[in-house]
Amino acid sequence: MPTLRQRIAALLPKGAFNRAAAMLVGGTAIGQVVTIVASPLLTRLYAPGDFGTLAVYTSVITIIGGQASFSYHQAIPIPETDGEAANLLGVSMLTTVATALFSGVAMALCGQWMAIRLGAPGLGPWLWMVPLGVFALSAHEVAQQWAVRKKAFRVIASTTVIRGFAQIGTQLGLGLVGVAPFGLLLGQLVGQWSGSGTLLRLAWKEDEAAIRALTARSLQDSAVRHQDFPRYSAPAVLLSAIGTEAPALLLSFFFGNSVTGLYALGMRVLSMPVSLVARSAGQVFFASAAEALRAGRLAEETATLYGRMVRMAAPFTVLLVLAAPDLFAVVFGEKWREAGVYTQWMVPWIGVVFLAYPLMALVSVCDRQRSGMVWQVALLVGRVSGLAIGGMNDNARLAIALFGLGSGSLWAAYTLWLLRLAGVRLGVAGRMSIRPVIESVAFSLPIIAAKVLGASSWVVLAAFSVSSAMALARLIQTERSGQIYQK
Repeated sequence: MPTLRQRIAALLPKGAFNRAAAMLVGGTAIGQVVTIVASPLLTRLYAPGDFGTLAVYTSVITIIGGQASFSYHQAIPIPETDGEAANLLGVSMLTTVATALFSGVAMALCGQWMAIRLGAPGLGPWLWMVPLGVFALSAHEVAQQWAVRKKAFRVIASTTVIRGFAQIGTQLGLGLVGVAPFGLLLGQLVGQWSGSGTLLRLAWKEDEAAIRALTARSLQDSAVRHQDFPRYSAPAVLLSAIGTEAPALLLSFFFGNSVTGLYALGMRVLSMPVSLVARSAGQVFFASAAEALRAGRLAEETATLYGRMVRMAAPFTVLLVLAAPDLFAVVFGEKWREAGVYTQWMVPWIGVVFLAYPLMALVSVCDRQRSGMVWQVALLVGRVSGLAIGGMNDNARLAIALFGLGSGSLWAAYTLWLLRLAGVRLGVAGRMSIRPVIESVAFSLPIIAAKVLGASSWVVLAAFSVSSAMALARLIQTERSGQIYQK
């Protein structure tokens, strides 16, 4: 009789890339399902202002934590030898510790002033959590890159599950006893720390000899050899983080915690497919892209990946644009309907990010960090400009609309550049995109009918479910027929 592991393995797609991606998606899916199930409960335990405080805290640690390793961790999967990769691991961890300590000093000196200026005075008592969050975020990214190098995708998937349960369990437990917003903040911190130890132990267990062989001179030499990562990739990551987190900070500055909380819930929902599929696909693609470049297969593998992503992104982007306000009102409560309106403006942007995110590994693989940084500057300017215009006009919807549309346009141009960087012809990418978009419009007809007839939010939810089922069935059919892999 086959074992349970053999039965599960038989269900996984064939091919190294597909199996690895499916494993990562499966682990991430479990964590995301927990988040999805818990979100309607959290929105009834915590107020929009509490989510606004969480959004500001998350933005601060994301901006600082994303810089903690100086982007040296991005180079870990690239070297041919484990010895050189171990040096990069050591450099990344040293800079992470130093950055976390620096952030702790900064919070002690001017954290309270920063919280007040950002319109989030409720964050003041919890600023001691910032350096802990910075270290946890960066250490996990560093250890995860080592696991990607070792293709330990099963371990990455399991840690993702652990992190999801730890975060939601803490937030629900403290929410039930009325500890707000501390429950949301502590849950976020617990989730960040959970699983990081497993990945670090994996690196030590399997490569103890390479790690023990590290010396101050070897670390210094490795840091110098890969100086393009802190020189160009780190600023690009910083700009990307600022651009991504700027809405929460600027919305809090202009409109306060409640508007920020509504935006944060919309992003919480929209970020799920990026975390669930795009991030996992990007990790697997990064692990194989360097080999594909050396073998002359990079354009082919990039086009195949793009085809997969556009098939998944198109239908659900169209459906959410039509139905988001009604969905939020039913699922999260009527007070969150405005979050659905914000989501309508942001869906096209996130849809394009879903396509581009897995391809961003090409910047490092093709050694185009400088150009990648230029793109991040353009993206940042576009995002901040829209938010600032809306803020100065005291119009939150205008700020979100300009932010979403501007970001979407710039990310579309960035995606085209990434495809060209890999050698994919734009005509090929265009042909791969047209059919999924046309099919998506057809799938949306039940929602359009419900909206035209002025149906209730519950009817729109039912129509959305029907449309989603049709889109999913078509995606599964395409997957089984192999059409999704055509270039």
